[in-house]
Amino acid sequence: MAPKTCFPPIHTISTEALLKVLGSLAGFKRVVVEIGCGPGSLLIAMALSSDTEYFIGTDISDECIKAARVNSILNRVYSKTDFIVCDSGSCIRDNSAELCYTNPPFLPYDLRDQLDLPFAGGRDLKTAIRMIRDCFRVSKRGGLVFYTLSDLSTGLRLKARGRIILEASGLGDRVYVFASRR
Repeated sequence: MAPKTCFPPIHTISTEALLKVLGSLAGFKRVVVEIGCGPGSLLIAMALSSDTEYFIGTDISDECIKAARVNSILNRVYSKTDFIVCDSGSCIRDNSAELCYTNPPFLPYDLRDQLDLPFAGGRDLKTAIRMIRDCFRVSKRGGLVFYTLSDLSTGLRLKARGRIILEASGLGDRVYVFASRR
């Protein structure tokens, strides 16, 4: 279930690339956070395939969070997931997660209406940058941070904190998954 105001969970290059990376991870026992979880697709996939105790997803959209809760019930992972409506990761304590990741909106234009929420990263990518910074803030010292960006953001091969661990071709762009330790 994914309302129109949520990032579509299937057939998107950035989601599939990040899922490929996250699916290869093991060993996170305590807390995993996703900032900008939309309808919960990535978080639920991790909860289904991991022995991690607790997953937290945040999103600015009440509709997306409601969908994430329903999806977690349908997938029988509700007991180890929480979904919170907040701007970026503002509702999550500093240094509280072993792993934090985000698949932020990375198109360089400003929000015009609710349907733009999953895509509009702001003309200067302020939304994407805030979500990535929140991942670093939320992660414990030594914790892992993963995030996606596209060369559509700048038209150039991206340089960002961390290293590129996966590249994927989209429709006219390259999507990069970055990894870093806090």
